[in-house]
Amino acid sequence: MKHELTLEGMSCGHCVMAVREALESRNDLSVESVEIGKAIIQTPNFAGIEAGLRALLAEEGYPIIAVKAA
Repeated sequence: MKHELTLEGMSCGHCVMAVREALESRNDLSVESVEIGKAIIQTPNFAGIEAGLRALLAEEGYPIIAVKAA
């Protein structure tokens, strides 16, 4: 299932690259796209990885502020 993550703190290409690299470091999801302010991922079990994903992106400086099915 696809999910759109709305992210805070992204303002440039470096931010996009940092978020993409952080997401791609996980083997339990695939990254469809990343742009300033959002990322679209695909994973079969979002509920099971949500807490870890939130922690990972917050640690990078781009906290998730909203999630919706994409």
